[in-house]
Amino acid sequence: MRPLDEEEYLRRLRAEFPLVGFVADIRGGVWIAVQGRSLTVRAANGPELRARLLAALG
Repeated sequence: MRPLDEEEYLRRLRAEFPLVGFVADIRGGVWIAVQGRSLTVRAANGPELRARLLAALG
């Protein structure tokens, strides 16, 4: 994905998971999602992070 596409993907993740905090180093390939102290998920890109979040949150 291009950086602009990834920024849009990050906006969509924030809309889909409003109770989860997101940090993304788009150029570095590090995407992190955090929900309180109980959930931290790390991935290399947005789609991978979304898949892992869906699996973790059921």
